[in-house]
Amino acid sequence: MKSLLKKHKINSAGICKIEDYKIKGIFNENQLFQAGSISKCLTALCVIKLVQKGKLNFLEDVNNYLKNWKIKDSKGQEIKTTLKELLSHTGGISCSGFMGHKKGKQMPSIIQILNGQKPANSERIYKKYGRGKYHYSGGGYIIIQKVLEDVLGNNFNSIMEKEIFKPLNMQNSTFKIPRIKIQGHRNKRKVGNNIYSEKAPAGLWTTAQDLSKFIREIQLGYSGKSKFISQKLIKQMLKPVIKAEGNFIALGFFIMKDKKRFYHTGFNVGYRSKFIADFKGNGIVILTNEENSKRFIGTVIQRDIE
Repeated sequence: MKSLLKKHKINSAGICKIEDYKIKGIFNENQLFQAGSISKCLTALCVIKLVQKGKLNFLEDVNNYLKNWKIKDSKGQEIKTTLKELLSHTGGISCSGFMGHKKGKQMPSIIQILNGQKPANSERIYKKYGRGKYHYSGGGYIIIQKVLEDVLGNNFNSIMEKEIFKPLNMQNSTFKIPRIKIQGHRNKRKVGNNIYSEKAPAGLWTTAQDLSKFIREIQLGYSGKSKFISQKLIKQMLKPVIKAEGNFIALGFFIMKDKKRFYHTGFNVGYRSKFIADFKGNGIVILTNEENSKRFIGTVIQRDIE
């Protein structure tokens, strides 16, 4: 693996395989990395868990959950949107993604992010497109972050710790800012570690080992072997909603066009990642601290699982 990293000019990577529901560390599996948009997958499972507990409903108007902010259209009119639409990027919500914030700078509150007010550095979040069509929206996941905090009366970090990390024994995962030496890179140059107040769509720090535990639990749920989540809800979560990016989008996850595998990618400043898994207990997780690692990730996937 070191020779492959050197060939592709990658500073560091964390890699794990899942084989017949068993996790196998391949390289640096306990190193923390930013996971970028893979954060959305954990957010989605948290929503599913709260649906199972009866605290949320996929088809409820999200505005009924929100306390001091509402989803509106460009004219300021409140508009109905459901969690199912937000999770599947079909709610017509603005703001595809976020760049994060430099360490030491003032961090925006969630309301400032939603309203596009400084120190937020992204557009305001509102219903920009027609409902029912695919428009990738990190903004929709900021709304979900606000829903979770409003409904449960707690901060997002604590919610994820209670609902996801502890039950799945993800001991090295966090949405807080960890004290670590690893830094993000762009074409071998250090770019540091941006900080993400936009936690639900982009703020996860995790290891290949922990992320494999998360994926395995989904696979166990799909096969009816999980004590954590119901088979019915997992199958609902992974059911394709609409065609997207040459494949399908489900609730928080992309589904391959053959409908036999699910996956997600992640990209933050200085980091790139991907996982891909089937429904039978097999898969691979690759995390890197190099933006330009798409070819490396593809090579590892092709070599190890295809």
